[in-house]
Amino acid sequence: MKSHAIVRALDVGYGNTKYSTANAAGKIRYKAFRSLAPTAAIADISAGTMCKRDTVCVSIDDVCYEIGPDSEYVVDVEHVPVSDHSYVTTPEYRALCRGALAYMRAPRIDVLVVGLPVTRVTSHIAQLRTELSGPQKLDDGRSIEVNRVIVIAQPIGGALYTTFSSGDYNSFREQTTLTIDIGAGTSDALVSRGLKAFPKRCETHAGGMLAVLRQLADTINESYGVECSTLMLDKALRSGVLPIAGQKIPVSSMLDSTRPIIDQAINALMARVGTVDDIDRIVLIGGGAPFFEPRVRHRFPNHEVSVCDAGIFANVRGFQIAGTAS
Repeated sequence: MKSHAIVRALDVGYGNTKYSTANAAGKIRYKAFRSLAPTAAIADISAGTMCKRDTVCVSIDDVCYEIGPDSEYVVDVEHVPVSDHSYVTTPEYRALCRGALAYMRAPRIDVLVVGLPVTRVTSHIAQLRTELSGPQKLDDGRSIEVNRVIVIAQPIGGALYTTFSSGDYNSFREQTTLTIDIGAGTSDALVSRGLKAFPKRCETHAGGMLAVLRQLADTINESYGVECSTLMLDKALRSGVLPIAGQKIPVSSMLDSTRPIIDQAINALMARVGTVDDIDRIVLIGGGAPFFEPRVRHRFPNHEVSVCDAGIFANVRGFQIAGTAS
């Protein structure tokens, strides 16, 4: 890759959209916003007396979507996120991609690396390349030219980041690693030796943190008679408390109810992965990794299990590495 080439990475998940950008000095930074794509608000009801939302407007098929860190202020109370295999084909997904490109602040991108769940790459790679290549027009009149698009399986990004951040590549390339990526809508498993994957031992399970949050919502409804949105519960998991009618309820007291959902996801992945006798270590990546960690350690007590320190940015950091090396 030429030193002056502009490389950017994009990881659109069910829960968060992660992307790379650069500061004034050219240093790569990683940012994220919720994967919410509400239709744009009709008017500013504050008449300019309150802070302007940090969003960009993107039109897809003549529908204007408001994308960005403050998009939650535009979401309907009854908003239900798309969480099935059709997600990649939806206009909301395309709007999130284009919105993230706007936040990259680059009029031209020479190489854009994006990721998909491991079982979606083959079926959607051509479509994604076509949609993200060429001029990407924004509603404010700007256009971003994307010259080349690379599509890879999401956990490969995490494996790349883990490899190059470990400082011990020679040892890593001889090991067989099981990388488990816990996202919002899916959980992915990738078995690799170094950076060479075993395709027949890779799997995507349509159950990630959204399934955990839905189970948690049912438990809260049964216990307190209150309905909570997944967005509200996601924030509560991060803070440890859930504000309900002026009270602050510890979320930890209700997490036991989610154990069967987490175990089900692990079982589904392992049905494809098969034996773990040849697995040297297990790496957990993704925003849901800390919540799955106890059950993974319980399932594999004899294995080295580590949680990637990059959190939700593990994949997108790996994508940036892949694009720079291409």
